[in-house]
Amino acid sequence: MTKFIFMILFVSAFFNANASHIPGGVITYQYIGLNQYVVTLSLYEQCGGVVSELSTPKTISVTDSCTNTVQSFSLNNIVFAQEVSDICPSSSDSSACSIGNIPGFYLHQWQSTITLNTSSCAVWNFSYTLCCRNEVE
Repeated sequence: MTKFIFMILFVSAFFNANASHIPGGVITYQYIGLNQYVVTLSLYEQCGGVVSELSTPKTISVTDSCTNTVQSFSLNNIVFAQEVSDICPSSSDSSACSIGNIPGFYLHQWQSTITLNTSSCAVWNFSYTLCCRNEVE
């Protein structure tokens, strides 16, 4: 039994455990002309978590897939902690966002108008990195 416990402790020492209350997000964009885009980053947060830096500006990366040129852009917070829980209206006071026990979610959004450098490449990759997302099971 002692060897088994030692083996679990030994193996677990090599794994990092990270957690977050951010189950997901999405980047959307709208072309408005002259290489300009309105870019919106939306992140969803589980209610009951620690809201620490979600209202600060966020930086996204835009990569030209032909030359791998990376541009960085700062997005400003436009929506902070708007409840978007998928529960019946009659139960809304019981969500974790309202200090209840039914799971709930907040929406946070950042947005800016960006101008991309022109290139002959028509494929752009928009990305945002946040450590550490919830584990998917």
